[in-house]
Amino acid sequence: MTGDFKLSSIIPVLKGTEFDNVTFRNVSIIHQNYQFDPNSALGYEFHADLVIEPSCGAIYDILCKILGVNEPVLHVQADFGPDQTWSDPVSVNALTIEGTFAGSTSAPTTGVVFTSIGVRLESHHESKSPPSYVATIYGKMNVAVPGAIIPLELDYILSDAGGIVKLDASVPQWQNPMGVQGISVSDATLDFAYTRRLIYSL
Repeated sequence: MTGDFKLSSIIPVLKGTEFDNVTFRNVSIIHQNYQFDPNSALGYEFHADLVIEPSCGAIYDILCKILGVNEPVLHVQADFGPDQTWSDPVSVNALTIEGTFAGSTSAPTTGVVFTSIGVRLESHHESKSPPSYVATIYGKMNVAVPGAIIPLELDYILSDAGGIVKLDASVPQWQNPMGVQGISVSDATLDFAYTRRLIYSL
């Protein structure tokens, strides 16, 4: 498909939600009822370029002002599941659309390097409530730690919580923390929250 595309044109329940502020281009929808392609799921798969504009809200600000991603256009994909029909609109209770900027890194402040940057859009829907909309930035980051030879690698999620930019980071495995030999830390978490004004000044 060419031109601007809104997801609500094929998923009516998303009409009028924040998904209508999100523009997709170069859309393709692939269907397989048998696992011909082992890298694709059964049923329908959605592939597109996600055009991240100011209308996308906080994720645009975080990408451009904090992480320094210029003209953020990202190839994303999603699985609509195997139970869709040819003649009816797409119906989903949960939807995740995500992709990662190839080769993008960012060092917004001394000692912190975001080594991978991805965007995830999520929606959950129950019959008695309108669909939710959650947009987050995720990936891996390195943090310089006193006493350590190599930086600490963490999985992170950046999100907007009512005007507050929140950073959640976890350490899958930390060997010799703070330079203390022979100790291993697993599944440690770090939580930070900043106002947008403060974090933009980093």
